Amino acid sequence: MFPETRHEEFRTYSELKNSTLIEKGWVPEFVPKSSRNIEVTYNNDTNFVNIILLLEGSDVVNFVNKLKMDGWHVSKNENSIEATRQCTSTC
Repeated sequence: MFPETRHEEFRTYSELKNSTLIEKGWVPEFVPKSSRNIEVTYNNDTNFVNIILLLEGSDVVNFVNKLKMDGWHVSKNENSIEATRQCTSTC
């Protein structure tokens, strides 16, 4: 059986908030409200999650710092942030 990987895209934070990804722990609660063009790929079997989003201004530094403190692997390219985490149980 192949692991189940899902991919979801949201144009705005509001769209993301209306999903269950924050509530279920796939996306951290501290994602800035200014986030846009959000892509979330996650796998229920392996507990792997990858998030790509666009941010501007001071939100970039604050968000990256919080992600790193929370155990995420983060890469940044201008206003684009990619964060990856593999959880040992649930995210």
